[in-house]
Amino acid sequence: MPDLVVKIVLFLVAGGVGFAIDLLIATQLIKQLKVKLLYANTVGFMVGVCVKYLINRVITFKSDDPQIFIQFLQFFIISMIGLLMVNYIIYFLHVKKEKKFFFSKVMSMSVFMIWNFTANYFITFAEKPLFQGVVEFWKF
Repeated sequence: MPDLVVKIVLFLVAGGVGFAIDLLIATQLIKQLKVKLLYANTVGFMVGVCVKYLINRVITFKSDDPQIFIQFLQFFIISMIGLLMVNYIIYFLHVKKEKKFFFSKVMSMSVFMIWNFTANYFITFAEKPLFQGVVEFWKF
């Protein structure tokens, strides 16, 4: 199996683990502690980001970059851009269109996963300069 396909699969698995933790935390904050939806979603999301970074650094990309803080910061910034997308989609679907929270969360995380893998593949965990990586990605 090509290396890129393996990375995508592992990234999705890491994302699934992070998403499960994110959803569990957000749901419990909403139901048990009556935290407002977007605040609870943000807390769950942040914990999920930390878990996903660790899994992706160690397992998916096998990164040995000694500048862990810089690498995490890149991952975090990419995730925060994704968080804005996620919260907007949840707000639009759940609040404006009155869809169930779980449905809204799943739809928003689907968009997030595409954004997150692409940005982290080409920026955070890039083995080559950005442009060269883009060219090789499209050859796949």
